[in-house]
Amino acid sequence: MTNELSELVDELPGLTLTTLADGRVDFVNRTWSEYTGLSRSDCMGDGWYAAVHPEDAPFVRERWALLDASRAPSEFELRLRRHDGVFHWFLLQTRPFGSTPGTPAKWCAVAVDINARKRSEKELHTSTFRAMCESIPGLVCTMTPNGDVEVFNRELLEFFGKTSEELRAWGINDLVHPDDREAVVKAFTRSRATA
Repeated sequence: MTNELSELVDELPGLTLTTLADGRVDFVNRTWSEYTGLSRSDCMGDGWYAAVHPEDAPFVRERWALLDASRAPSEFELRLRRHDGVFHWFLLQTRPFGSTPGTPAKWCAVAVDINARKRSEKELHTSTFRAMCESIPGLVCTMTPNGDVEVFNRELLEFFGKTSEELRAWGINDLVHPDDREAVVKAFTRSRATA
């Protein structure tokens, strides 16, 4: 990259990188380095994966292989680690450039922070789900895979005569009659294993 172009790309507010056709990084802008806390040399080759959330890395590698095969612009979501260790959601937009038609020598990618949008979507989903639970004329309760009470409706609180905090402190053993507990715990364990 020429010095002038490199200086221009460094000033872009978005996290920008270029890669070879196979996804190995050969340039990151200053914004990328400042955000991730990784030096440019740390990001070269596959080093940039140090900023990708470990759960997302296999998906990102698979997507990059598809990009190389398709030779078409693309975008996908992934989580990137900020310099302080906090992960944020980003939309990574990619475009081929710098080669003869149909065979890109390189890719340009820009990562746009979409964390606020993802948080809003989750809050909307949660509030919609809670409203749906409240509309059910019966006892409704969801639990985490560990058996912790997660979402419940007002009818369940009234049935047990508990506050929200007291109900959340309960587990599956407290919600089920002792005579039924063994069968319910087995069914719950089986559903967790097959989910």
